Amino acid sequence: NGDTVLVFDGIYHENNISFGGKEVVLISENGPDQTKIDGQNSGRIFDINQGETFNTEINGFSIQNGQASTGSAVRVINDSYITIRNCRIINNSAPGGWTRAALSLGHAYNNGPHTPAAVHVFNTVFSDNSGYYGGAVFNEQSGNVRSIFENCTFKLNTAYHGAGIFGTRNSLIKGCSFFYNNSTGPTNAVIQNEAGYPEIINCTFAYNSAYAITRSSSNPTTIVNSI
Repeated sequence: NGDTVLVFDGIYHENNISFGGKEVVLISENGPDQTKIDGQNSGRIFDINQGETFNTEINGFSIQNGQASTGSAVRVINDSYITIRNCRIINNSAPGGWTRAALSLGHAYNNGPHTPAAVHVFNTVFSDNSGYYGGAVFNEQSGNVRSIFENCTFKLNTAYHGAGIFGTRNSLIKGCSFFYNNSTGPTNAVIQNEAGYPEIINCTFAYNSAYAITRSSSNPTTIVNSI
């Protein structure tokens, strides 16, 4: 616990990276343009499932070309948590039906048990990701720990349900931009709420082939200063 791992510039071909439950900061030397973790379309890139906390952090990477049915870039399950900063999560895919988004919370697999999980994501771009339930983010975790998406950009993501985010739970979505996302299913949304009660603050939705938000519930959705 407590270590910082500094990663030099380069392209690293990796799958199923695990922190083993440790509170470790994984940080690139010169940011996501210079430091890329590439799944080569041969599997998931990060698997966060051993009780990590928000003190476990991924900072300054392009996380790209992952391919898996759930969490092709990052899967977070089993009462685990992670912080992601200054990253680009790009071109990750979950082909076929009933699959989950590039960043998936709470489900190990389709129809699997709901487990506690959450993320804090800051200054990160989600681009060109695809899945069935969610293109960029799938959030069906149990428990009450809040996920945060702050100053993030969601663009060119595609899904049948919820091109940007499928399932919001009690998330805080603040200062985010949603551009050119495409949802092809009947609910046709950038954010598909699925009975969540998020706060959406200072966000911009533009040029999407979908409604901004659909499928609210009796729980309140708070939208402040957003267009």
